[in-house]
Amino acid sequence: MKTLTKIQKFTLEQKVFQLADKYIPGYTGGRWSWTESLQVFSPPADKEGMVSLINPDNYTDIKVPAEWAGMCICSIAYNQLSWKASERGDDAGVSLWLENQETIANLAHEAYTSDPECNAAKFFRFID
Repeated sequence: MKTLTKIQKFTLEQKVFQLADKYIPGYTGGRWSWTESLQVFSPPADKEGMVSLINPDNYTDIKVPAEWAGMCICSIAYNQLSWKASERGDDAGVSLWLENQETIANLAHEAYTSDPECNAAKFFRFID
């Protein structure tokens, strides 16, 4: 996982907020948490620490802990940012965004192999 610079983190943050409008029902903003070790933003959660996500592109409707919701949205954001970097011919940007996306997916895969019914299964359904 590569640590993002302030500019890269700002770029990710803007993409995440854009995606939140699409994937979090009734999203009206709020304070997101940054997890340095994962390089992800996590959205505000309900009283139980959960976040509902709906992906209209694949008809997935899940409820996961805020950190997992952040992993879902950031994974999609990293993917989209890698495509934008590719369009600009920015090979270093492609590498950065894809490496971080891959790290999130690997963490989810590790969790899934130990418990197929865990939040990782929801993560993979959501980003599919």
